[in-house]
Amino acid sequence: MQEIKIKTKDRILSVAMQLFSVKGYHAVSIRDIAGAVGIKESSIYNHFKGKQEIFDTIIQQSIDEMAAYFVGIQVPANKEDNVSMYDGLKFDALYEKISNTFRYYFENENIRMLKNILLISQFDNPSCRSLYKRVFYDEPVAIQTRVFQRMMDIHMFRFADAGQLAVEFYGPVFAMIHLYDTFEDVEALLRSHLRLFIQCFGTEELL
Repeated sequence: MQEIKIKTKDRILSVAMQLFSVKGYHAVSIRDIAGAVGIKESSIYNHFKGKQEIFDTIIQQSIDEMAAYFVGIQVPANKEDNVSMYDGLKFDALYEKISNTFRYYFENENIRMLKNILLISQFDNPSCRSLYKRVFYDEPVAIQTRVFQRMMDIHMFRFADAGQLAVEFYGPVFAMIHLYDTFEDVEALLRSHLRLFIQCFGTEELL
């Protein structure tokens, strides 16, 4: 019975995420979720207090999954993490680190759905707008600010404002994540963006 309950709970989360990613949080009801799962509306409350708890669980699981992926490929998952894994990397190795990081935004279905959920829901829910900005812009820029500061400290980049470098590097990447469907669509563009960025701001240590 416990195993069935867990499976039902996971099914609710999976179906709700799909619905939210198409319609947004406010346009989906508990009745919609229950109907799509194939259970009674009242059965939802055996697993969750309501729609908000379902939504909050989906968001947290998606963020935790993304953090676990970044830890697994040995890149920073948040702005407090160590950034020394970039020390001494030449262009090809650096590109591999960066491409593996941003590939996730294209190839992981949950993060793609999370992006859609927050983009759609931000117009009705200020907290979704703040979360979207934090997950897809503020946190990546904060991490990259630390990376660029580290690279300047060890003379891989010429001295400049690390925060401004992060904004200038991530801006085009942010656009790629939102305007293209697959990583293959942006792979060559990302590589040329990194190469040009290094030519403009890097030192001979990177070349």
